Amino acid sequence: MVRRIPADGHQSSADRAGLGLRFAGRPFGEPMANQHRRGVAMAEVVMPQNMEQLLPILSRSLLQYAVYCWPWTSPEEEFERTELQKLAERQERDVERIVAFLDERERAIDLGIFDDWSWLHFVSVDFLLKYVVANQEQVVEAVKAARRAEADDPDARQVLDDVLREEEAILAELRRLHERSEKLAAQSG
Repeated sequence: MVRRIPADGHQSSADRAGLGLRFAGRPFGEPMANQHRRGVAMAEVVMPQNMEQLLPILSRSLLQYAVYCWPWTSPEEEFERTELQKLAERQERDVERIVAFLDERERAIDLGIFDDWSWLHFVSVDFLLKYVVANQEQVVEAVKAARRAEADDPDARQVLDDVLREEEAILAELRRLHERSEKLAAQSG
Protein backbone atom coordinates (compact mmCIF):
# COMPACT_ATOMS: atom_id res chain seq x y z
CA MET A 1 0.00 0.00 0.00
CA VAL A 2 1.32 3.45 -0.92
CA ARG A 3 1.06 6.11 1.77
CA ARG A 4 2.06 9.64 1.02
CA ILE A 5 2.20 12.13 3.85
CA PRO A 6 2.68 15.80 2.93
CA ALA A 7 5.62 17.69 4.40
CA ASP A 8 3.33 19.50 6.83
CA GLY A 9 2.29 16.14 8.28
CA HIS A 10 -1.45 16.80 7.77
CA GLN A 11 -3.41 13.58 7.42
CA SER A 12 -7.12 12.94 7.37
CA SER A 13 -8.43 10.10 9.53
CA ALA A 14 -8.89 8.06 6.36
CA ASP A 15 -5.24 8.63 5.46
CA ARG A 16 -4.15 7.54 8.92
CA ALA A 17 -6.19 4.38 8.38
CA GLY A 18 -4.42 3.88 5.07
CA LEU A 19 -7.41 4.30 2.81
CA GLY A 20 -7.69 7.99 2.04
CA LEU A 21 -8.14 9.65 -1.29
CA ARG A 22 -5.71 12.40 -2.16
CA PHE A 23 -5.56 15.34 -4.57
CA ALA A 24 -1.99 16.37 -5.39
CA GLY A 25 -0.65 15.55 -1.94
CA ARG A 26 -3.63 17.00 -0.07
CA PRO A 27 -6.44 15.00 1.52
CA PHE A 28 -9.31 14.59 -0.92
CA GLY A 29 -11.72 17.44 -0.39
CA GLU A 30 -9.14 19.99 0.71
CA PRO A 31 -9.04 22.81 -1.87
CA MET A 32 -5.96 23.71 -3.83
CA ALA A 33 -5.22 27.31 -4.74
CA ASN A 34 -7.19 28.30 -7.85
CA GLN A 35 -8.50 24.75 -8.19
CA HIS A 36 -11.76 25.98 -9.71
CA ARG A 37 -9.85 27.67 -12.54
CA ARG A 38 -8.04 24.52 -13.54
CA GLY A 39 -11.06 22.27 -13.51
CA VAL A 40 -11.34 19.08 -11.51
CA ALA A 41 -7.99 17.93 -10.17
CA MET A 42 -7.45 14.22 -10.57
CA ALA A 43 -7.15 12.35 -7.30
CA GLU A 44 -4.41 9.98 -6.36
CA VAL A 45 -6.45 7.12 -4.96
CA VAL A 46 -5.12 4.84 -2.25
CA MET A 47 -6.94 1.65 -3.15
CA PRO A 48 -8.64 -0.46 -0.50
CA GLN A 49 -7.08 -3.80 0.35
CA ASN A 50 -10.37 -5.37 1.47
CA MET A 51 -14.08 -4.72 1.92
CA GLU A 52 -13.53 -3.11 5.32
CA GLN A 53 -11.44 -0.38 3.71
CA LEU A 54 -13.95 0.08 0.89
CA LEU A 55 -16.82 0.76 3.28
CA PRO A 56 -15.86 4.32 4.35
CA ILE A 57 -15.07 5.27 0.75
CA LEU A 58 -18.63 4.35 -0.24
CA SER A 59 -20.44 5.52 2.87
CA ARG A 60 -18.68 8.90 2.99
CA SER A 61 -18.53 9.69 -0.71
CA LEU A 62 -19.09 13.19 -2.03
CA LEU A 63 -22.50 12.05 -3.30
CA GLN A 64 -23.50 11.21 0.28
CA TYR A 65 -22.07 14.49 1.56
CA ALA A 66 -23.88 16.52 -1.11
CA VAL A 67 -27.22 15.06 -0.04
CA TYR A 68 -26.55 15.62 3.67
CA CYS A 69 -25.43 19.23 3.12
CA TRP A 70 -27.78 20.23 0.32
CA PRO A 71 -29.20 23.61 1.43
CA TRP A 72 -26.77 25.76 -0.55
CA THR A 73 -28.87 25.60 -3.73
CA SER A 74 -31.94 27.38 -5.00
CA PRO A 75 -35.48 26.02 -5.32
CA GLU A 76 -35.03 26.04 -9.11
CA GLU A 77 -32.58 23.17 -8.72
CA GLU A 78 -35.13 20.81 -7.18
CA PHE A 79 -34.77 18.34 -10.08
CA GLU A 80 -31.05 17.94 -9.39
CA ARG A 81 -31.69 17.61 -5.68
CA THR A 82 -34.27 14.88 -6.24
CA GLU A 83 -32.02 13.00 -8.65
CA LEU A 84 -29.00 13.20 -6.34
CA GLN A 85 -31.16 11.99 -3.45
CA LYS A 86 -32.25 8.94 -5.47
CA LEU A 87 -28.66 8.15 -6.43
CA ALA A 88 -27.47 8.56 -2.84
CA GLU A 89 -30.18 6.16 -1.66
CA ARG A 90 -28.99 3.60 -4.21
CA GLN A 91 -25.44 4.02 -2.93
CA GLU A 92 -26.67 3.62 0.65
CA ARG A 93 -28.13 0.24 -0.34
CA ASP A 94 -24.65 -0.79 -1.51
CA VAL A 95 -23.27 0.27 1.86
CA GLU A 96 -25.98 -1.81 3.54
CA ARG A 97 -25.02 -4.86 1.40
CA ILE A 98 -21.40 -4.58 2.46
CA VAL A 99 -22.28 -3.98 6.13
CA ALA A 100 -24.57 -7.05 6.14
CA PHE A 101 -21.84 -9.18 4.56
CA LEU A 102 -19.16 -7.96 6.98
CA ASP A 103 -21.48 -8.37 9.97
CA GLU A 104 -22.36 -11.93 8.96
CA ARG A 105 -18.64 -12.73 8.80
CA GLU A 106 -17.96 -10.86 12.05
CA ARG A 107 -15.53 -8.57 10.28
CA ALA A 108 -14.85 -4.97 11.29
CA ILE A 109 -17.40 -2.32 10.33
CA ASP A 110 -16.28 1.31 10.21
CA LEU A 111 -18.27 3.82 8.19
CA GLY A 112 -15.58 6.47 8.61
CA ILE A 113 -16.06 10.22 8.59
CA PHE A 114 -16.59 12.72 5.81
CA ASP A 115 -13.60 14.55 4.42
CA ASP A 116 -13.82 18.34 4.68
CA TRP A 117 -15.81 19.34 1.63
CA SER A 118 -17.07 22.57 3.16
CA TRP A 119 -15.25 24.48 0.41
CA LEU A 120 -17.95 23.13 -1.93
CA HIS A 121 -20.74 24.88 -0.03
CA PHE A 122 -22.36 27.83 -1.77
CA VAL A 123 -21.39 26.74 -5.29
CA SER A 124 -23.63 26.15 -8.27
CA VAL A 125 -24.98 22.67 -8.88
CA ASP A 126 -23.14 22.31 -12.19
CA PHE A 127 -19.87 23.20 -10.43
CA LEU A 128 -20.60 20.73 -7.61
CA LEU A 129 -21.60 17.95 -9.98
CA LYS A 130 -18.22 17.81 -11.71
CA TYR A 131 -16.67 17.02 -8.33
CA VAL A 132 -19.36 14.47 -7.49
CA VAL A 133 -18.69 12.76 -10.84
CA ALA A 134 -14.92 12.77 -10.24
CA ASN A 135 -15.41 11.31 -6.76
CA GLN A 136 -17.80 8.66 -8.08
CA GLU A 137 -15.16 7.64 -10.64
CA GLN A 138 -12.83 7.07 -7.68
CA VAL A 139 -15.52 5.09 -5.87
CA VAL A 140 -15.88 2.78 -8.88
CA GLU A 141 -12.10 2.26 -9.01
CA ALA A 142 -12.07 1.54 -5.27
CA VAL A 143 -14.79 -1.10 -5.68
CA LYS A 144 -12.76 -2.71 -8.47
CA ALA A 145 -9.68 -2.76 -6.23
CA ALA A 146 -11.60 -4.33 -3.33
CA ARG A 147 -13.04 -6.87 -5.76
CA ARG A 148 -9.53 -7.85 -6.87
CA ALA A 149 -8.37 -8.03 -3.24
CA GLU A 150 -11.27 -10.32 -2.30
CA ALA A 151 -10.86 -12.55 -5.39
CA ASP A 152 -10.33 -15.71 -3.31
CA ASP A 153 -13.69 -15.36 -1.56
CA PRO A 154 -16.57 -16.18 -3.94
CA ASP A 155 -19.23 -14.76 -1.59
CA ALA A 156 -17.37 -11.47 -1.19
CA ARG A 157 -16.76 -11.40 -4.92
CA GLN A 158 -20.51 -11.77 -5.59
CA VAL A 159 -21.38 -8.92 -3.22
CA LEU A 160 -18.73 -6.72 -4.83
CA ASP A 161 -19.87 -7.66 -8.36
CA ASP A 162 -23.36 -6.43 -7.43
CA VAL A 163 -21.97 -3.28 -5.82
CA LEU A 164 -19.75 -2.58 -8.83
CA ARG A 165 -22.67 -2.84 -11.27
CA GLU A 166 -24.71 -0.42 -9.16
CA GLU A 167 -21.87 2.07 -8.61
CA GLU A 168 -21.11 2.11 -12.35
CA ALA A 169 -24.81 2.76 -13.04
CA ILE A 170 -24.77 5.59 -10.49
CA LEU A 171 -21.71 7.05 -12.23
CA ALA A 172 -23.50 6.95 -15.61
CA GLU A 173 -26.53 8.74 -14.11
CA LEU A 174 -24.31 11.36 -12.47
CA ARG A 175 -22.61 12.05 -15.79
CA ARG A 176 -25.99 12.53 -17.49
CA LEU A 177 -27.16 14.80 -14.68
CA HIS A 178 -23.98 16.87 -14.94
CA GLU A 179 -24.34 17.23 -18.72
CA ARG A 180 -27.96 18.34 -18.27
CA SER A 181 -26.98 20.83 -15.57
CA GLU A 182 -24.19 22.31 -17.72
CA LYS A 183 -26.57 22.74 -20.66
CA LEU A 184 -29.14 24.49 -18.49
CA ALA A 185 -26.48 26.75 -16.99
CA ALA A 186 -25.21 27.66 -20.46
CA GLN A 187 -28.74 28.47 -21.66
CA SER A 188 -29.52 30.69 -18.69
CA GLY A 189 -26.10 32.36 -18.57
